[in-house]
Amino acid sequence: MKVTLSFIVGMLMYQLSYTQNSFLGEWELLSLKDKTTDSLHIPTKQLLFKVNSDSIINYTLDINTCILKYKMIEGKIVVYSGGGCTKICCDKPNPIFFYRTFKDTLTFNITGDKLIIKSSTDISTYKKK
Repeated sequence: MKVTLSFIVGMLMYQLSYTQNSFLGEWELLSLKDKTTDSLHIPTKQLLFKVNSDSIINYTLDINTCILKYKMIEGKIVVYSGGGCTKICCDKPNPIFFYRTFKDTLTFNITGDKLIIKSSTDISTYKKK
């Protein structure tokens, strides 16, 4: 029983580590669906976010750049408040939706080089760079 329990715990820790490592890197937004209006937004400009190993997400909007802290808990991305963006000027609507995605506890799925993130308001699809 002790060996079986150790094996199960080891496999769960491996899966969590694999998921976190798969999430690391740079991701490009392909589309964002607004669940409240059922509208699909396709960016006209490349929008990227980068996930660092120190639980930091960096991303750039049309004009402003943003940084926030996150933690993975039970297969979800929990975004901490306190992140911020520069306020150089106003960004266009698509980047604002992109920004809105990261203001929630998020569920996600990674398949190959595709990442789907779901928040309470949006479903966004990304491709790994």
